[in-house]
Amino acid sequence: MALEKKNLLIRSLSGAVYIGLIIGAIVIGPIAAAILAGVFAALGAYELENNTVRKDNPTNWVVTWAIDAVALICLVFCMPVVNLEHAHYGFVLWVFMIFIRFVVQVFINQQKPLKSIGIFALEQFYLGVPLALFVVAAGFFPNPWFVVCAIAMIWINDTGAYLVGCTCGRHKMFPRLSPKKSWEGFWGGLLFNVGAAFIYYYCFDLRMEPFLGSVVGWIYIGICVSVFATIGDLFESMLKRSIGIKDFGTLIPGHGGILDRIDSLLFVVPYVIFAVIVGCRVLVN
Repeated sequence: MALEKKNLLIRSLSGAVYIGLIIGAIVIGPIAAAILAGVFAALGAYELENNTVRKDNPTNWVVTWAIDAVALICLVFCMPVVNLEHAHYGFVLWVFMIFIRFVVQVFINQQKPLKSIGIFALEQFYLGVPLALFVVAAGFFPNPWFVVCAIAMIWINDTGAYLVGCTCGRHKMFPRLSPKKSWEGFWGGLLFNVGAAFIYYYCFDLRMEPFLGSVVGWIYIGICVSVFATIGDLFESMLKRSIGIKDFGTLIPGHGGILDRIDSLLFVVPYVIFAVIVGCRVLVN
């Protein structure tokens, strides 16, 4: 019992630090968000390659990881965000790093080079693009607390899914990928997010015209978060099962690696931005 309490305390503290870093970066602004996103991208690439490329290339996999990490950081900083000057140089460097990566792959002696290049491409789209859009979100919306509250819906959804799933989860959602996920848990998380939408709108006065000028807009955001947070979690489960691991790492005590924590975020951020843009255009037109 004492050990379980200790593990719960460690898990809670590490989770609080992770949440605090994300909220702090968003509130401070896009430069802080870019720095945090760059760190997340580099660490995520390390975990992914440590569990894939390293198995075939134990002596030189770090070389290609270093190039991949630099490319990801360039991609994160190349997005046109508010108060981030010379962002276009980041895009040029990102394209340059892609060609450098291909050239290095030719001359470095690695087993299964196509697999190594495939992991590199996966990282750019699975990690780089969503984290770059996270930076955009931190500078695009006039009220940073909109982004904080939208991302907080990921954690609210997880809490609701866990509580309802543990209490009355009977029907498995995708047992092939995640045996513990149930449809009851999914609907519980979605219901929690709908409740959060009402609280955001009526209690926190988070109203942004035209799309979020009504509670319907926030409910729509909550539904999008629930759907894509679940898909992001399932996608990461698919990756882990394909390489036969339980967690991508041990960086965050009680939670696993950085990829085990940001899996939902990687899917939620792009689709929330897309939902807001589409919603605004529909209402304006």
